[in-house]
Amino acid sequence: MSVVTINKERTILTGYGKDIPILNIVRNEVNGWRKLTEKCVYTENFDGSKGVPYMPRLFPTGNWNIVGFNPETEPYLYPFFIITNAWQEVDEWLIKPDGSYDKPSGVKVKDYGYGIHFSVSTTTLGCIRIVNQTDLLWFKNQIETSLNSKETINLEVY
Repeated sequence: MSVVTINKERTILTGYGKDIPILNIVRNEVNGWRKLTEKCVYTENFDGSKGVPYMPRLFPTGNWNIVGFNPETEPYLYPFFIITNAWQEVDEWLIKPDGSYDKPSGVKVKDYGYGIHFSVSTTTLGCIRIVNQTDLLWFKNQIETSLNSKETINLEVY
């Protein structure tokens, strides 16, 4: 078993003998960076399908697993998205007819869309953003070797 740790306060991912700089910055109503007039973003279901409107939250703390990776062509996620089984409960939001935010519905829902990736954006929808693309490529190669060996990759986030 391999162990990867993410220290959100120190902004460091540690794994395979290397420390990698990371960020976990979201735009939401708490910090005022996501305005209620913006189009809503949606949770991701366990199967990867679109869920319900919500306000992004930081990557959840806890013990998770890295379970795979997908090649990506979209600049926001390019060149790879590292898949985890992390999830957390978030507030569902009601939306206005124009697709913007109204208010929380009072219903809690699960959001499963938390991964690790590089991005041209400094913020994510809750994912861990690896600061340097070269570090992401190195990390992806390490996890690919582990996954090909049928090794479990434990992800400790604190």
